[in-house]
Amino acid sequence: MTVKEIMTRSVISVRREDTLQDVARLLTDFRISGLPVTDGQNRVVGMITEGDLIRFARNRQIPIVLDMLGNGVYVNYEPPTSLEEQIASATTLKVSEVMTKKVMTVSPDTPVEEAAQLMVNRKVKRVPVVDSEGQLVGIVSRGDIVRSVMAF
Repeated sequence: MTVKEIMTRSVISVRREDTLQDVARLLTDFRISGLPVTDGQNRVVGMITEGDLIRFARNRQIPIVLDMLGNGVYVNYEPPTSLEEQIASATTLKVSEVMTKKVMTVSPDTPVEEAAQLMVNRKVKRVPVVDSEGQLVGIVSRGDIVRSVMAF
């Protein structure tokens, strides 16, 4: 079985110049946990995930409430003096300032087992699928792999 048989073809992506607020809205609205970042030719130049946003917020001491097992856990421990200003500036920051730049990709013809091993080895939850010209054609997630295994 190959990646093209199980990948999600309708991929929501963002550009480097989009804001973190745009990203947060897409992640929430579509109930996904990560997005490929593409350039003007639809080539993958990065990834941005919920984890990236949470790490960014923690490093900037912006309060984020995480719902872990139903319990609210506050990430920031000491509120900064200009909290409102930090939150306002954070929402206008660009994807390029937070995204992961080194992204592993697979081709549509990559065996599912190879994609799964890549995810395990690299500790990632999704991998963009690109064609021979490097253009984004899909995304394969751990969930896609689990669903494909359960179909048999």
